[in-house]
Amino acid sequence: MLSIIEKYDLFVKDQIAHQERTAVYYAEKNDRIRADGYADRAEKLQEMWSAVTDAIQSIPSPNKEAQFHLSPDDLAGLPDELVKELGITDSDRKEYLLIDLINNLGGIASINKLLISIYKETGEIEKRTRLVARLYRMQNKGMIYTTSERKGVYSTTPIPDGYFDTKDLEDGADEVVDE
Repeated sequence: MLSIIEKYDLFVKDQIAHQERTAVYYAEKNDRIRADGYADRAEKLQEMWSAVTDAIQSIPSPNKEAQFHLSPDDLAGLPDELVKELGITDSDRKEYLLIDLINNLGGIASINKLLISIYKETGEIEKRTRLVARLYRMQNKGMIYTTSERKGVYSTTPIPDGYFDTKDLEDGADEVVDE
């Protein structure tokens, strides 16, 4: 992802500089309408590029520990003989189930949603403390992510800062409630 930023950084900055130069050119010609248009585009491009680079840099680098653990995607489509050779344990299968459940819930889920989903999927009533402990271990392995903004919320991708800001909710949308 960072390579994309590096690839287009010079181009975008050149476009911003071009818009700024053209705004100055038209300002010197007393053409306020064009000057303001170019200045506005330069400002919007600068804001956009700053937001993109900040968002990319806020994504945590992949957990080195996660590189040594299998994911459900790694196992998809493999023949049964190979899966047996991999030594997948019941605990691993439970972790893969949790990842699938989180993904089915939109990639982000609370502990309560996971407890309900586990019951609906398997018919088992999972103990909350055991689930929290398993999720903690999965987080340490780099299989799932949490956020400091909300307690008991897990995701299969890093959760960006400000994701739960209620000021972004508009027109009577449901607010995110702490667990």
